[in-house]
Amino acid sequence: MQEQYFAYISKVGDSFPIDNQILVATKTNDRRIERECKETEIKIQVKYCGLSKLDYQVRKGIFPLWNHNSFNQQCIIPGYEVCGQILNIGNKVNSKMFSIGDLVIGFLPVQTIIENNLIFNNEISNDTFLLSDNNVDELNGGCSNECISEAHYFLKIPSDMSLIKSASCIFSGIRAYITLFNKTQIKRGDTICIMKGAHWEQTYLLQLAILKCNCQVITTVTTDEEINFLRMIQSKLNSKLSNSLIINGNSMNTSNLHQLTILDLRQYENMEQFQKAIFKETSGLGVDVFICSDYLPIISSNNNNNSNLLTTALNVIKSNGTLVCYDFNNQLTEQHFNQMFRKSINLANILEQSYVQHPHTIGIYLHTLKEIVKDINDELIEVPIGHCFPLNSIQEAHKKVESSLQQNSNLIGKIMIKI
Repeated sequence: MQEQYFAYISKVGDSFPIDNQILVATKTNDRRIERECKETEIKIQVKYCGLSKLDYQVRKGIFPLWNHNSFNQQCIIPGYEVCGQILNIGNKVNSKMFSIGDLVIGFLPVQTIIENNLIFNNEISNDTFLLSDNNVDELNGGCSNECISEAHYFLKIPSDMSLIKSASCIFSGIRAYITLFNKTQIKRGDTICIMKGAHWEQTYLLQLAILKCNCQVITTVTTDEEINFLRMIQSKLNSKLSNSLIINGNSMNTSNLHQLTILDLRQYENMEQFQKAIFKETSGLGVDVFICSDYLPIISSNNNNNSNLLTTALNVIKSNGTLVCYDFNNQLTEQHFNQMFRKSINLANILEQSYVQHPHTIGIYLHTLKEIVKDINDELIEVPIGHCFPLNSIQEAHKKVESSLQQNSNLIGKIMIKI
C-alpha cells in the first residue's frame, strides 16, 4: 500500500520556531488516513504545491477570515496552490470535465483546509503521530501526497504543460486578473504604477498589463537583483510585442509600444521625491491606477510609511482613477477619504480568497483559471521559480517565504514544494 505523507502545522501563532512548528508525518498500512471522495469531489495526487503569503498568514494565525485561538489544539495541513493528477472522482462529477489520470491545477480555499483539519490528543512528533478519532479521515491540504477538493476549484490542463510552472502561477495569476479586469476595469493605454513589480506576486500583473492591455507601467525596485530581473522581463516583453503577438485577436501596433519604467526607490530620500518622479514619467498627468504592494517600500524609517505611501498614491492618481490595496487599507485616514472623494478615486481591495468562497463567484474564478492555463501554456507570462524544496524540507521553504515578505528581501522567484 502506498505510503502517505504530509506536512502539518502543529501550533498556530507567531511565537513558535518554524522548525518546531511545521513537521512532516508519514502513515502506512493500517495507520493511513482514508477518506473517500464525496459525490462532487476529486482526489488528487499532488505533484507540486506553491507557497505564498497565505501560508505565512495561516501559520502565524493572522489570516483575516478566522481566529487562530479556536484552532490552537488542531493540526492544519497547509498548501493552497496545487497541481497534480486525479486519482478518483465522485459519482456526480462531470465526466466530460474530469477523468481519472487527468492533470489538473487549482486553488484550495483556506477555509476548506481549516475545516478539514486534524485534532491531536497530546503529543505530536514524527514518531508518535497521535490522532483523535474525531475527523481522522478529514486530512486535506496541498502539502501532502494526496488531497481532496470540490471539483469546481480545479481545471484540467494539457498533458504536456509544465506542472511546476502551472502551480507557480495560480495565486499571482488570480491576483493579476482580478485586479486588472474585475476591480479596475482598466482600459488599453492606461498608465499603471505597480509597487514592487519584481516580486513574484506582482510579476504576473505587470506582464499582463503590458501584453493584454497595452498599458504604460511604472514599477519600483529596491535591489540590484530586482533591476536585473525586470530588465530581462522587459527584453522578453519587447521581443513578444515586436513579433506582432496577437492579443485578443488583434495585432498590436509595435510603433505605439509603451515601455516599462523602473524606478529605484533607493534614489529617493522621501515620498515627495518619489511622487515627483512619477509625475515626471507621466508628463505631469499622473496614473490611472496605483497598485500598492503587500510589502512596504524602503524610503524612510518613518513608522507611518503605510500612510505616507497611501498619501503619495492618492496624490499621483488621476481623477476617477483607482487605488488598489491588498493588506493595509485600514491605514486610510479621514484625510485620505476626503481626498478620494474630491478626486472621485475608486478603492479596490483585493482578497484572492473572495472568488472561491461563494458559489456565485465560482464562474469568475474558473474563467480566470482558464486564462492562466492559456497564458502559461502559450508561454505568454513568466513567473520565475526561486526555489523548489522537497516536502521534507518544508521548514526551509517556509523560512524562504517569510524572508521574502521582509522589506529588504531580494528574493524574486516563487517558492515551490515538490511532493
